Amino acid sequence: MLQPHPLTFRSRLLLLQLNLQCQVAQQQLRSCRPASTSSSSRPVKPRTLPRIPQTGTAPKASPAKLNPNEKNKSKTKDISDDDHTPRPLSAPLGLPTPPEAGQNTGVDTRKTFLAPPTLIRAHKALYFPNLRGRTLLALASDTTPLLRGKTSLVALFSGTWAEQQTQTFFGSPLVPHPALAPLLAEHPDILQRVDVNVEDNSLKASLIRLFMPSLRRQLPPAQHERYFLVRRGMTDEIREGIGMRNGKVGYVYLVDSECRIRWAGSGPAGEGEMESLVKGASRLVSEWQQETRRREARIAAEKGAGGREGGSSPLKEDSSRQAAAG
Repeated sequence: MLQPHPLTFRSRLLLLQLNLQCQVAQQQLRSCRPASTSSSSRPVKPRTLPRIPQTGTAPKASPAKLNPNEKNKSKTKDISDDDHTPRPLSAPLGLPTPPEAGQNTGVDTRKTFLAPPTLIRAHKALYFPNLRGRTLLALASDTTPLLRGKTSLVALFSGTWAEQQTQTFFGSPLVPHPALAPLLAEHPDILQRVDVNVEDNSLKASLIRLFMPSLRRQLPPAQHERYFLVRRGMTDEIREGIGMRNGKVGYVYLVDSECRIRWAGSGPAGEGEMESLVKGASRLVSEWQQETRRREARIAAEKGAGGREGGSSPLKEDSSRQAAAG
């Protein structure tokens, strides 16, 4: 492509200068008219014409003035980017504690609290909140009707790492922990496992819902109503109340038939925590059986008392027959 001749550009500048001079002359003529024609007219200050360069290049713009702060910033940027001079190291680098294998893996293995060695007494225990979520049956359900009347092993987690931490206590839904498997197999109508997956992020919750049909095919039918995906309702007050202070940690709860938390653990199972969990679960199963026997005995006694009040005794029958014969 041919470049324009330098004279062409210069000639354009000359035409522009002539045009501006004509405009200035017209304005000066208007200002010389009598005041009666235009009382508000004022003399127009002539404009300064651009200086025509002597060569064929375009006129250069004058550099913009910078305030002191911007000037210092520009100097700092130039020095750090182009003219940086390295200085000798004046302080040691590193961390104050020695490293250990397994650190900095992206997995939070910290525990929020340690599990109690024994069960919390019933009159001091507080309640597990009601949570509403979607089960593997594709139905919106509440946790309270499922927990009431049974002893429940509740796993509460948000994310894969937290779920794996709860499995160190309970095992997977397919393969229970060896220490809990005999109890679950011996008392299926008393002891149950409930999984609560809390996911506030709508995108992650949608992905979990996509995999729920696959999970439903893997789990036994009895567990379909015991797996909850909870998206809403987990308030800060509830999290604080049940000790869920770290969203990356898994939590496990031993809940009695009255929905009271009698034992709890967090993070991966520690030394002695699995033993206290098994003992606590066995104790709650025994309490459930004793309470059931007392309730059945009380119902039977009430029925017996009602039958005796409604029926007639042999003594009354003899007296009535004697009165009829007399």
